[in-house]
Amino acid sequence: MKRLICSAVCTVLCLCATFLASATDRGIMLRNGGSLKKQTSLGMEWAAEIPLGTEFEILSHEPVKADWVWKGGSSKDRTFYKVRYQGKDYFVLTNECAVIEQVVGVITRDAVLYDKGRVSSFRNAVLERGTLVVPTGASGSYFHINEIKFYDAAASVVRTRWIWNEKLSVNKDDVKAAQLVKLAQTTKDDDMKREYLSLASGLPVSNPIKEYIEDVEALLFPPPMTIVKLPEIGYPGLDCEEGENVNVRDAPKTGEVVGKLGSGADVSVDMKTEELDTIDGETSYWYHVNATVDGKEISGWVFGAFLLFGGE
Repeated sequence: MKRLICSAVCTVLCLCATFLASATDRGIMLRNGGSLKKQTSLGMEWAAEIPLGTEFEILSHEPVKADWVWKGGSSKDRTFYKVRYQGKDYFVLTNECAVIEQVVGVITRDAVLYDKGRVSSFRNAVLERGTLVVPTGASGSYFHINEIKFYDAAASVVRTRWIWNEKLSVNKDDVKAAQLVKLAQTTKDDDMKREYLSLASGLPVSNPIKEYIEDVEALLFPPPMTIVKLPEIGYPGLDCEEGENVNVRDAPKTGEVVGKLGSGADVSVDMKTEELDTIDGETSYWYHVNATVDGKEISGWVFGAFLLFGGE
C-alpha cells in the first residue's frame, strides 16, 4: 500500500513540475495513454508511457517524418516532434500532443463545439467535462467564444474547435485535479484509484471541478445498496427471460458471478434492493434469489429485468 501511495505522490509531483517548465517551446500530451518514442534503425519505437497532461520541451517545431513500428506492425511516414522529457530526448507523435501557446485548460462542464468563432457554426458535438485542452488565445466574433485544441480519441487526431469561455478553466489546480481524475479512471488498482481521487479532492479547485471529482468517485465506488428483507416466497411463474446468459452475483450490481440461471428456472425471492438501478435502458430492483439447477443450489443477486413475476 505504501508503494502505491508513493507512486501516486510521485505522479502528482511530476504533474506539478510540468507547470514549472519554460513558458516557450512547451508541448503537452493530450492523449490518454500517449507515449514517448525512441528512434532506431527500424523507425520510431515505444520508449515509455506518459500520463495525460504531461508537459515536455519541444526541441524542434519542424516535425520529423519516420515510420512508427511496434511488435507485429508498423505505420508509414508518421510525423513526430523531437522533445526533451526529464533530461532525455524522445519523439512524440504530432497527432497526440499540442504546442502550448499560452496556458493549459480543462473543460468544467460539457461544452458544445463550434467550427468557427461564431455561434452560427454550431457543430453537433460536445466536449466532455474533464477534457484537457490547449487554448490558442484566439477569440471569435463573440468575445466569450475562444479557440482550443484537444485530442479527438475517435479519430486519433488533435482538433481545433471553438467553445464558450465559461465552460473552460485555466486554473492550474483544476487542470491538475482533472489529470488525477483521469488517472483514477484508467488505473485498475482500487487503492490507486482512491489515492488519485483523494489527491484531487485535496486541491483548492473550483466548484464545477469539485462536482466532477465527486461524480467520478460515485461512479467508481458506488455506495452499497440498501437491502430489504422479504418473506421467502416461491414464484412458479418467476423465471429468467433470457435464461442462458443471466448471471447470479454475490452482491447487487458489482458482485462477482457465482452462477447462471437458465430460462424457465424456478426460483424464490427473499430480499431485494431498496434502490432502483438502470442497465441498458431497463430499470428495476436487484433481487436475491434461491434456485436449484441440475441438483446444485444457487443463491445470489439477479437484476429484476430478467425476472418474470406472476401475471407478466
